[in-house]
Amino acid sequence: MMENHLLFISGGELVMVFLLALLLFGSKAIPDIAKTLAKGMREFKRATNDIRREIEDYTSDVKRDLNDATSGFRKDIEDLSSEVTNDLENATVNVNKDLDEISSDVNRNMDEANTNLNNSWEEATSGVQDTSDETGTSTKSTDSSASPKKEMNEIQQGFNTHFTD
Repeated sequence: MMENHLLFISGGELVMVFLLALLLFGSKAIPDIAKTLAKGMREFKRATNDIRREIEDYTSDVKRDLNDATSGFRKDIEDLSSEVTNDLENATVNVNKDLDEISSDVNRNMDEANTNLNNSWEEATSGVQDTSDETGTSTKSTDSSASPKKEMNEIQQGFNTHFTD
């Protein structure tokens, strides 16, 4: 099994590489090579930072545009919601007004029907005549029916039940 080493190079191998570099380049060239490598690493780090900054700037623009678009959508949705709510409230008010008008018309018609029913009742009961028999006692008889009052009460109760429910 392979152990974790720095770039898969063990300590002994690393020392060998340094010794080989010293032999090839000499002791005076190694500091110049190190400076050149350091400059290269700084340039690489600066380039990656520039790329990161450009990406962040671009994504911040995208985020800002996205936030603007979502806030616009939210405003549109809120406007539509308030408009629909107002329309529903207006419709509710109109329906309630219409129901009140219908209710008052029905009540007026019921009052007229009750008045007509009472007038009919008075006309029906006015047909009852007092008759006297030979003994002097008084009895009541009707024109055609034995109980017109009972029939009129049933009609009035049915009418009231129908229109008050």
